[in-house]
Amino acid sequence: MKHLLVFLFILPAISSNSQIETSITEQQTTEVVVPQKKLPRYTEHEVVTIGDTYIYLRNTMRPLNGIVYKQWTNDSLMSECAYEQGLLNGPCKRFYRSGKIKFEGNYVNGIKNGICREWHENGQLSTEESYLKGKKEGLCRLWFEDGELFEEELFKEGNLIAPN
Repeated sequence: MKHLLVFLFILPAISSNSQIETSITEQQTTEVVVPQKKLPRYTEHEVVTIGDTYIYLRNTMRPLNGIVYKQWTNDSLMSECAYEQGLLNGPCKRFYRSGKIKFEGNYVNGIKNGICREWHENGQLSTEESYLKGKKEGLCRLWFEDGELFEEELFKEGNLIAPN
C-alpha cells in the first residue's frame, strides 16, 4: 500500500514536467512553452519574457530551452519560435489573427540569419530578405499587396549597394 501511495504522489510530479504555459490577458495572448528537453512546469508569474528575443525563469533568471507557442484569444496560433539558452535560436513563425502566416525566418543566438519572409494579410508575399549574422546580405525584394514587385535591393554586410 505504501508503494502505491508513493507512486500516486510521484506520477503527477513527473507528468507536470511537459510544458510551460503563460496567459497574458492584457495583450489578449496565451503563451505556451514546449521544451525540447523535459523542464518543470511554471506559471506566468515564474517566467520572464524580454521582448520577443529572451525567455527566462523569474526566480533564477535561468534561460529556457524549447519552442514557445503564443496564441491569440480566439485560440489561433500567434507565433511559434525556438529558443535555446533563453535566446531565439532556430526557426520562428508569426501568424495573423486569421491564421495566415505573417513572418517566417531563422535566428542564431537572437539575431536573424538566413532567409526571412513576410506576408501581407491577404496572403501575398510582402518582403523577402537574406540575413547574415543580423545584417542584410544579398538580394532583398518587396511586393505590393496585389503581388506586384515593388522594389529589389542588393545588400552587402548590411549596406545597400544597388537599389532598384
